[in-house]
Parts: sequence; structure tokens; C-alpha cells
Amino acid sequence: MSADEALPYLQVFTPLTFTSHVSPLPPPDTTTTTTATDGPTPPPQPPLLQQHSITASSTSPRGLFAARIEMTVNTKTMAIASLAVPKLDPAAEGELRPFVARIVQQQNSETSPSRSSSSGVHNNVSVLAWGMGEWLRVAVERAKVWMVLEREVGGDKDALRGWWGGSEDEDEEDADGRDEGSVDGTAGKDHDAAALLPYMGRTSLDLEVPVLDGGEGKVSALRVQWRITFDWTGEARSDIGVLVSVPGKWHKHDERGQLSGLPKLFDELVQRGEDPLAAVRTVVCLLAGEEK
Repeated sequence: MSADEALPYLQVFTPLTFTSHVSPLPPPDTTTTTTATDGPTPPPQPPLLQQHSITASSTSPRGLFAARIEMTVNTKTMAIASLAVPKLDPAAEGELRPFVARIVQQQNSETSPSRSSSSGVHNNVSVLAWGMGEWLRVAVERAKVWMVLEREVGGDKDALRGWWGGSEDEDEEDADGRDEGSVDGTAGKDHDAAALLPYMGRTSLDLEVPVLDGGEGKVSALRVQWRITFDWTGEARSDIGVLVSVPGKWHKHDERGQLSGLPKLFDELVQRGEDPLAAVRTVVCLLAGEEK
């Protein structure tokens, strides 16, 4: 199988597309040395180096991520002599840049304890590219959650009533194959880049949750936090949690401490594999259903 034939299969595993420009680097200046007995001695020929300028960009949807990778390759040993990421998408800087630094920077054994994975990660362009794709995958999922929550919780109370009590129409949609755990409530629905772009790289969302019944003008505050981290292989991990703030007198009536236990409940739901959006909806419904 040729490279052109294999490329479509490889692209299935990444949301990124890569374009590369290769150029040879001029050899370093060498001078001839002279010895007293043998005369002029030609210096050893340095290996030829190639400069690879690689552009990584998102494929579907386009325009959500872009980065430039500069890689120098020793053509004799095919080893990567140097690796750098001079341009990284601004939305990814806060979460992806520390991971990039672990790969492109040589670890100082005198100031940092050595790790068994450091030798395999240093200048590893495969791990670097995988981490970029992983960040994009999770960041798009997170952006969809932010968009849905801001639209539904920040809108009128009808959407919250649908979450709280449900309806026959919703039950029929679920029976017809609606995926409640999907980000947008409809399995397979896509969002264009223009809609998602404002939410890319956002690590928290603050919401005001109104009380549905018996609490005119009363609201509680909910902050959803979602940060993306990486293991040494470039696999993305989500660190998700919530913070809750309610009116002071609510706590006086909360004899069983249910309000203070909402963050723990959220953590348990996520750890059991609950979709983040569904877990947030559970907390929102509990807050909106309080009657104080």
C-alpha cells in the first residue's frame, strides 16, 4: 500500500490535517586542518539536515485550530535533531503549551528528577501531533457543552422545566432514538466553526439558575470548571467539577446538607461515566427545583 493509499485510513484517527514543506539546511562551515606530518587533513563531513515546516489545522469543522511545527531531521540517521512549535492556536495556549514544552525542551537532570518516560517523549513528533489532536477533540466537545448550557440555562424557564419534569414529547423523541447523553440533544448533529469558536479554550462557565416555583427573583450560582490535561503519551484527560453558591437562608433549611453535597454528587456522576452535560443538567435541576 502506497502512502497516498494509506493516508485516508490514518486520517480517521485524528481531527487534524497536516501539510509540510521540506528544505535542506546549508552545512556548517568547516575548515581544513593541517598536521606536521600528514599535511592537510579534510574535516569529517557533517550530516545533511532537513528543515520540515509543518502546518496542523482542524478538518471538521475547519478553522477551530491551527499550529506550526518546525522540525530538523538528520538525513543520515533519520533522527529528529530539534523540534519546536513557534505558533500555537491562542485558544490552546493555556492547556496545550505546557504539554508541548515537555516534549520540545530537553530535561535538565540536575534540576528535575528524571522520569522513565522522558527519553521517549523528548522530540517525539508523533506524541506531539497526537496531543494536539486530543486537545482539539475534547475542546470541541467542551465547547458544545458550553454552548448548550449557555443557551438553555441562560434562556427562559421553559427549558429548565423540560429538564426538571420532562414531557411526553421528549419521551417520544427518546424512544425514536434521541441520545440524551449527546452534547446537543440530537445524536450526530454538527455545529459550524463560527458557533463553536467563542467557546474554544474556555475552561469555566458561570450560570445563574432561577428557582422554578415558589421563589420569585431568587437564583443560585453555578460554576462549571473543565480543564484538559495530558498523560505522557498525549492522551487527553478531563478534569471537571462544579462550584455552587446559593442564598444564605437556603442553608438554614437544608438540614441534611444536600446543597453542600452537590459538587460531590456531580463528581460521582462523572466518575461513573455520566456524560458531562447530563451531570450538569442533574445539578441544575436540583437547584432549580428548590423552593425556599
